[in-house]
Amino acid sequence: FALKECNLQSIKSKIEWAEKRSGRKTLQHEQLKSFEEVVIADFLFVNGIKYIYEHPYEIQTATATNSQYHPDFYLPDYGIYIEHFGISRNKKTAPFIDQISYLEGMKWKRDLHREHKTKLVETFSYEMKEGTLTDLLYSKLEMHGVKFSPLSFPELIQALVDAGAEQQATEFTKLIVTFLDLFKQSGHTFDTIRLKADQHKDKPRCHAFLDVFELIYEKYNTELERSGTVDFSDMIRKATDLVNTGKYKPRFRYILVDEFQDISAIRADLVKSLVGHG
Repeated sequence: FALKECNLQSIKSKIEWAEKRSGRKTLQHEQLKSFEEVVIADFLFVNGIKYIYEHPYEIQTATATNSQYHPDFYLPDYGIYIEHFGISRNKKTAPFIDQISYLEGMKWKRDLHREHKTKLVETFSYEMKEGTLTDLLYSKLEMHGVKFSPLSFPELIQALVDAGAEQQATEFTKLIVTFLDLFKQSGHTFDTIRLKADQHKDKPRCHAFLDVFELIYEKYNTELERSGTVDFSDMIRKATDLVNTGKYKPRFRYILVDEFQDISAIRADLVKSLVGHG
């Protein structure tokens, strides 16, 4: 219920929606040339920005030896072209791509847009790798006056279902539920769990997930408070507080703990408080 009612703005800006599916098909059922282009296309779609994939450039560039230039994306409402360049921060291409010719092509495209004073927004593969692709694209488009009209939650879910992603959406929900339980039982705070995320090999992805989870977690706790209910982890915490504050005096002579080696942090705290105040 918390997932259904939450504001998905941070999800839309930080989660690469294409990762909810495999292949190179967008939420609008288009077959694109690369996975990273799918990320860009889905970002534009969920933010209500009309685009055309590989629309012919407005200036004729075809020659006897070269075909017409087709930028990766064109935003017809704003006259903006988006080119996604597959390079690293040090301008290296993938091993199977001729780096010299690729960089020459980049320069040709930039010079062409500069010559004809057309609006060009550039994105890069290293932004995808660093987990900043859509956030930076949002800022770049905003600077050009692009207006964002994010899909509502029902519209977004319907788009995922239409794209055949209902199973992945279900798996995502299961992941959230599992992580919620583990998080509450671990005794970690968001500060401590983010420190752990900093040490992970896929740091941007971990922080993106935590951004999503934190929003859902807040809505989840708000719903618990509204309904006057507690979950099992909160019951254990409240019991521990009652013992530690003297509101409950343990009367046990013995405490047996089954599978103690697998006990969670908050359950261990409860046992220690019972032993310490008995």
